[in-house]
Amino acid sequence: MMYARMMVLFALSLGLAACAGPRWQTVYQYEPPTGQGAEACAQRCVKDQQACRFDCEDRHQHCLNRAELAARDGFDLMMDQYDRELHMYYVEQAMYEAEWDRYQHRFAHLKRDRSLYESRCKNDDRDRTACELAEQARRELRHLEHHRPHAPSRPYPPSLVDEIAEAQSRCSRDCGCIQTYNACYAACGGRVIPQQRCIDNCPDDVKQFEPVMP
Repeated sequence: MMYARMMVLFALSLGLAACAGPRWQTVYQYEPPTGQGAEACAQRCVKDQQACRFDCEDRHQHCLNRAELAARDGFDLMMDQYDRELHMYYVEQAMYEAEWDRYQHRFAHLKRDRSLYESRCKNDDRDRTACELAEQARRELRHLEHHRPHAPSRPYPPSLVDEIAEAQSRCSRDCGCIQTYNACYAACGGRVIPQQRCIDNCPDDVKQFEPVMP
């Protein structure tokens, strides 16, 4: 018989404990009910679960379709925003390039001055003016090194594929069918035993579980 042996069904994830930590899943072990009408009762649970899954998949597909339409509707606005940001980027980039040219010219001029005044100060330490100008050039160079012009960040164009995927990621396939089935199975006299199994990033002393959908 279908329920003459114990079964293990794939169930809901408990979630990630940490990015690099083990991931655990709850699975259920079933001990079949006994007595008059027990098998027929358990069969009804299976049919109800199948109907639940069919309805859940149908609702999930409708959610995916609505999410895609919403993402497509909003994509034109995102492209308009991107075009404005791109135009501003080109303006800022032109300003940056002009500022960078001035910066390089000033930096090269100060380096020449520093070299010239340091040479005069070294050859004649009584030339206080040359020594002071050399120190002034060094200070201005240090200031320039810490205040370089920063290039603007180019905006990234939005991706319709990514927007659809993001919108559809909020469509859940969890309709509680496992929980409903477990309650029905227990009401028929069967025993439902929840167990934890590691399915990813398992510790060395724990064997990774490979769940199989029923």
